[in-house]
Amino acid sequence: MNATGDKMSRDEGAKTGSRKRLLIVDDDALMSALYRSIFRRHAAEFACEFERSGEAALERLGRERFDAVIMDWDLGGLSGLETLKAIRADPAKAELRVFLITGRFDAESEELAFGAGADDYASKPFAIGDLLARLRAFFQTR
Repeated sequence: MNATGDKMSRDEGAKTGSRKRLLIVDDDALMSALYRSIFRRHAAEFACEFERSGEAALERLGRERFDAVIMDWDLGGLSGLETLKAIRADPAKAELRVFLITGRFDAESEELAFGAGADDYASKPFAIGDLLARLRAFFQTR
C-alpha cells in the first residue's frame, strides 16, 4: 500500500512521484510511532510502509518494490541481521539500500552489519537530522 492506503503492484515498483519509498521494519511500537512522526513531517520526500518482523518484511519485499529499508537489528523471530542477509542473497534486491539501526554500540556489531551488506548503520538513540541526511545521501549516490 502507498501512503494513501492504495495497493501498489510490483510493476509500479517504488514509483511515488519524486518521493522515495521506504520500508521500515521495527517490532517496537514506540519506535514505529517515532518513525511515523518523523516521516509525516517529510512526506514530500518519503513514502513509508511498516512491518513488525523480518519474515513479514521479506514477504513484502517479494511483492513490492522499495527504494530503501530501515530496519532494527533486534527483531523477534528473524533478526534484522538475518533479514539483511536474506535480502542480500536475492539478486533481485541487490540494489536495495538497507539501513540497520540498533541499540548495539560495539564495534563488532557494526562490523557484522557492514559485513552482511548493510549500506549504513546507526545506534539508538540516533539524531533525526542525521537519519534524514543519511537517507538523502543514499539517493544522491544513485
